[in-house]
Amino acid sequence: MALIVACGAEPLPPMRVGAVLWPGNESLFFAASRGWLAPRDFRMVEASGGSETIRAFRNGTLDAASLTLDEVVRAAQDGADPVLLLLLDESHGADAVLARSGLASLADLRGQRVGLQINSVSAYLLRRALESAGLRTDDVQIVNVAPELHQSYLERGEVDAVATYEPFRSQLLGAGATELFNSKAIPGEIADVLVVQRDYLEAHPQRAADIHHAWREARLQATTAESVAGTSARLGLSPAAFATMLNGLTIYDAPDTEAVWQAQRERLMADMRAIQARLAEAGLISKRVPIEPLVQWPDGLAPRIWRP
Repeated sequence: MALIVACGAEPLPPMRVGAVLWPGNESLFFAASRGWLAPRDFRMVEASGGSETIRAFRNGTLDAASLTLDEVVRAAQDGADPVLLLLLDESHGADAVLARSGLASLADLRGQRVGLQINSVSAYLLRRALESAGLRTDDVQIVNVAPELHQSYLERGEVDAVATYEPFRSQLLGAGATELFNSKAIPGEIADVLVVQRDYLEAHPQRAADIHHAWREARLQATTAESVAGTSARLGLSPAAFATMLNGLTIYDAPDTEAVWQAQRERLMADMRAIQARLAEAGLISKRVPIEPLVQWPDGLAPRIWRP
């Protein structure tokens, strides 16, 4: 007797989207909580830090990820093939170097222990901060510390300063830490973008379009009581502290026209070329990669993005 087996295409697994705890990523998590990123199609993965996110994206564990511009460049030169889908935010004060009592300037960091997550944007921030004071990274002792542990390490005296970001910056300032430097001094250099694996984007362009539309809807709801309460709670801040924290960054809306995206695209390419040059000069990358392919969408994606 013949055995008849019903055959059909295997359902596409959920798209795995990685992001750290950071205010610029919260609209993605809010969109997921509201069902605009349907659970059958998307799975948000909260990483403990930028180094974990970039590693997971590079090895293919994540299909998409929120990365800073320097992390995108490093991922590309390490063999990943990211494509920028969205400009999420730009930091102008939300990333900072903070120190214990008794250290009043960057010059005071010479010989001191500085906690940060290695291979994350905080390492880039610290290097730029030290450069502004005529110091190098080998003038300080780097201690690898996850962002959520920065406050406890500083309070216990295990480090003298930290390079960190929101919401941990606000928590540290509330506990009495002194801010020595922040991203306001390096405009355009710390920005977060949503990147997608190129092969995934080419195979499943509708998923990219769905993220774009979900992000847009989440940003339209960003000032509602529900969104503010949920985001504040996730970040461990009061609504008032959350509002103050937003002064340190610009969170963008999903562009609703191709012209807006093209303007963002040109500026991001210029910023990434400058960042890549700094990374190469510092010996943090071994080769330079072409920047333009990082913002080239597959054929046919744009009409899905800009549909009414």
